[in-house]
Amino acid sequence: MLLERSQKIALFENQEDVATRGYQRYSRSLAGSVFLFLVAIVMAWLYPELLAVLVGYIVAAFVFLTMLYGKGGKLKESLDEAPGRIITNATSIGFLLTFGFMVGQFLLGNPPGLLVAIISLILMRQGFSRITGLVNDLKGLYAQRFKLNALFFHGHVLVNEAKKHETNFWSLLQSSQREQWIYDVLKDVVSQPIEKVKVHWWQLGGQDVAAFRVKSFDHEGTQVAENLVKLFNTNRSSLAKHEATLLSGNTPLPTLPLLSVDEIEGLHCHVFEWVPAKKVPQKQVKAARQQMIEMLLSIEPEKNLVSQFKRSRPPLWQRVDDRMLERLRTVAEMLGGEHTSQVQLFGEQQDAIMSRLRELPLTLVNPDLRPNAFLKAENGELLMTHWGRWSLEPVGANWPVQPRQLEQLACALKEAKASRRALRDVRSEDACLAALMFMLEKLYARQDFVEALKLIPRILTYLNMRPQSSKVTA
Repeated sequence: MLLERSQKIALFENQEDVATRGYQRYSRSLAGSVFLFLVAIVMAWLYPELLAVLVGYIVAAFVFLTMLYGKGGKLKESLDEAPGRIITNATSIGFLLTFGFMVGQFLLGNPPGLLVAIISLILMRQGFSRITGLVNDLKGLYAQRFKLNALFFHGHVLVNEAKKHETNFWSLLQSSQREQWIYDVLKDVVSQPIEKVKVHWWQLGGQDVAAFRVKSFDHEGTQVAENLVKLFNTNRSSLAKHEATLLSGNTPLPTLPLLSVDEIEGLHCHVFEWVPAKKVPQKQVKAARQQMIEMLLSIEPEKNLVSQFKRSRPPLWQRVDDRMLERLRTVAEMLGGEHTSQVQLFGEQQDAIMSRLRELPLTLVNPDLRPNAFLKAENGELLMTHWGRWSLEPVGANWPVQPRQLEQLACALKEAKASRRALRDVRSEDACLAALMFMLEKLYARQDFVEALKLIPRILTYLNMRPQSSKVTA
């Protein structure tokens, strides 16, 4: 009824569930407040001494937690994220102290009546449990206050709340803090003593990842170092760790040298050595993207890196599963034509396709080939500045799948064999098969089922270009 009277359009996903939970929390918190008020009245009538002890403890606990909250630290984070756990411990201590007060009165010879003591214990226990529930409900209402205001109140619009990780991240980027923490990071990285730093924004192109080109100067004003500093927001910590895992190894990569992996107020920070370079012009990005894919084809990943990756992520031949095939078949049946028979044949040949992919050696794939991520050094070398989403895929994966571009894969594979022994027995048909299967998975993930179905005849064509009995030596 309230939602209908507010006369709003759909504001966000699952808004009915949010409204239901919000209303339940409001009603519970209101009922809990009324219950606590009634308990206080009954206790004031039956056992005023115990009520005085309870009120004194609650006030003391509130003041104590407020003081600790003001000092920050882990307790502040706990009260912000899940205050119910702290309140549960506090109410347990309060129940123990008040129970001890009652026992003390019985021992000292000035006890209340037995029935009064029993009723007081029951009310006290129920009151403490309602306090914990009340705090949890109020925390839930406060966290959803912007959405609930927009849902229930006619005059309120939906306001985007500044999230905690965004606030901390952007506060570090402000001029009042930026140079200080960058200086603190670089003073342990730069070999010579530095007096000050000059920070320039470096457009990287990724969300919640800030990059700075930093020049360091000594006390005489002479430049002693130049670095690229990247700061990852908390919701990008997995990308930071993933990038550090790759760049901390011994695999030669087309990237700036990684000097340090640090942490600033819970945010991951990577420091790179800057080399004389400039960004690739927009009109050359397409060629640079193709050149980078060809360069990665000839790089041999470390055995430890391959082993670690296989234990962590499913390979392509496991990601293309029966569920994907069933959904493609459902769409093919609605489209009609030859799509159904092609999907059926694809399912019959699935084991053979996966076997061919499994036999291929793995190659490094970086999907973040954005224009701002490319650098071109003075010696003409192409570099990448962001490796947060790298993966290891069968040779040929991430290669463009246009017919003319797939024809170029054979030439690129031939050149890569000269520097990588693992590729010497790889056939170009198998690499093209991996490229098509990788694209099939990407189209399926985007739910572009029509384009994915168009790839299936080409996949079957490359599958039949080689006898299934022959094997590839990885």
